[in-house]
Amino acid sequence: MVDDNSYIIDEFDKKLIRLLQENSRMKNTDLARELGVTEGAIRKRIKKLVESKYIDKFTIKLNETKIQSTSAIVQIMIAGDMGPGGIRDEIIANVKGVEEIYEVAGEVDLFCIFNTVGEF
Repeated sequence: MVDDNSYIIDEFDKKLIRLLQENSRMKNTDLARELGVTEGAIRKRIKKLVESKYIDKFTIKLNETKIQSTSAIVQIMIAGDMGPGGIRDEIIANVKGVEEIYEVAGEVDLFCIFNTVGEF
């Protein structure tokens, strides 16, 4: 396993990441052909990127014209003894539909992005 801090991405990794952002289901053989390397080299690079936490997860983007969903950005102002990190980690992170949580400075303590997918 690669140490989180020991692997530094290079230009090749950045090109690979861009291709995966466009289509995370792209086959390793197609990625290899696009980048001019072997399939094994792609497999090893993806493994390093995942193990070193540059890639957190592979996911999908839904076609919102086909699937009914609701998205919301919620501002949270905290009153009480628990700080933003505690609220984020212990409460909000476990709520269904939370995609991202941002801790911010100012009157608002947290911004949360929610996305729920309806029946389809």
